[in-house]
This record gives sequence, C-alpha cells and structure tokens, in this order.
Amino acid sequence: MVPTNLANTPLVSETLFNRVQKKLRERKNEYDKRLKHDDEFLSSPLFQCRKCGSKMYPRKGSGGRIDYYICGKCQRYHTCDEPTFQIKKLDDVVALKAVMYLTDPNFRKAKIAECMSEEHRIQAQENVATKQRIAVEIGKKLNRARQRSLETDDAFYSTEVKKLNLSLPALRAMC
Repeated sequence: MVPTNLANTPLVSETLFNRVQKKLRERKNEYDKRLKHDDEFLSSPLFQCRKCGSKMYPRKGSGGRIDYYICGKCQRYHTCDEPTFQIKKLDDVVALKAVMYLTDPNFRKAKIAECMSEEHRIQAQENVATKQRIAVEIGKKLNRARQRSLETDDAFYSTEVKKLNLSLPALRAMC
C-alpha cells in the first residue's frame, strides 16, 4: 500500500490494485508490439499540413480504399480542411526526387563538402554527446530495473531489464 494523506481507508484492496496494475502492464506490452504505420511509409516523417502546420499521418485504406496521408488536426479534431494525399503517389514522387538528387554529381559534391565542414563536425560531436547521455540514462534505468527485479517477483521488471539490455548496445554502437 502506498501511504498517502488522502484517506485512512483505501478505496480498493491491495489485491485488486495489484491485479489492475498487472493488467495495465499487459495491455501496454500488447500495444507496444503493434505495428506502427509511420514505419511503413517513405514520406511519413517528412510532411506537414500546408494550412495548419500539423504533421501529416498515414492512414491505411480498408475495404478496397487507397492508403492516404491526412492532416493530424483534421484526423483528431476536424478543424482543418486540408485534402488527403495518396500515399503511393506521394512516396513515388519522394523516391524519384531522392534518386535524382543522389545521381546528380553536383549535389553529391556539395553534400560531401558540407559534411567535411567544421560546422558539420561540431554538430556531429553534439549528436554523439546527446546519444552518449541517452545511453547513460538507459544504463541507469537498467540498473534500477535490475535492482527492482531482485527485490520483487514481478515479471514486469524482468521484461523491462530484457528490453533495456537489448536497446543499450545498439545505442552505444551508434555513438
């Protein structure tokens, strides 16, 4: 029981509280395993609505409908009337533009020069430092989760330790 100054008598029993917490963790784990549509589409992180500036989100068509990008405000709040855009057409245009840029020798030379500049080197160092700080934070979380898993028989902490163990080496490799 978590002591509080709100009430002397808890509203729910400790057993019920623990069962609910377990169910919430299970649902969170199920949600985390779901496929995120943002990862499937080439243009997903690139576009913002022309009218309101919100991110354009991909939506999978169902029942024979096409996949499309839609304004976030239009999707959630119906406050924007920006039209939807077909994902296939937009992704094809982005891919074509990328190929055109990457096959252009002048563009490649300019990007190489940009990467060699002092400004770029400083930015890269800052990015590495940020990733190192994140790795340290994940290491701290990992240590706390390990400690909690030793103190309790709750499977949640064991799962967290496994997740953190998997993410830490990948992040360190990026630094």
